[in-house]
Amino acid sequence: MYGDKHVQITASFDDVKDIRLRPLPLSDGAAAFAASELWREKPCVMVVRAAKPELDALGVTLACVLKEGLPAEVEEFKRDYWPEHLYLDEDKAFFKAVGGGKLRKGSLTAFLNPFGRVYKHAGEAKKTGVTQHNVNGEGLIFGGSFVMKAGSKGVQYQFQERNFGDHAPIEDILAAAKAAAAE
Repeated sequence: MYGDKHVQITASFDDVKDIRLRPLPLSDGAAAFAASELWREKPCVMVVRAAKPELDALGVTLACVLKEGLPAEVEEFKRDYWPEHLYLDEDKAFFKAVGGGKLRKGSLTAFLNPFGRVYKHAGEAKKTGVTQHNVNGEGLIFGGSFVMKAGSKGVQYQFQERNFGDHAPIEDILAAAKAAAAE
């Protein structure tokens, strides 16, 4: 269905619907809510900012879930890269769900190979205008992406990061978002 080999959906709707999220930046009045609120009325893509205009045209929400709420880093990320729909998953439940039920971590040795994917991905990011990389906090947990169908219809697409800096192919995200929006 999609062009990428990372597409196997291992998370079910029940795995992700009740994950507790908090809006970022954190404030005293920021109440936690069930993740399913993000896609209650329309489909939702969890991560992938580059396709925002196309996703907006489809009526799809674009949300980013972080594993840490480091104030200075969150403010910089929100200001420079992700101005809206930014949430904290304090329990790292989304990260477990995208990892097939477990929290997947990479190794520091990946940073030792100057010809490895870490440096390839850093070079690709630099070409798109990303000049700084956050090295604060826990940086070894792998993430990924979900395209969630509206309501309780479930997961349309899932991408699992396998190497630091892996991203879901934009064309796969858009195809999944179009399919979710059509339902």
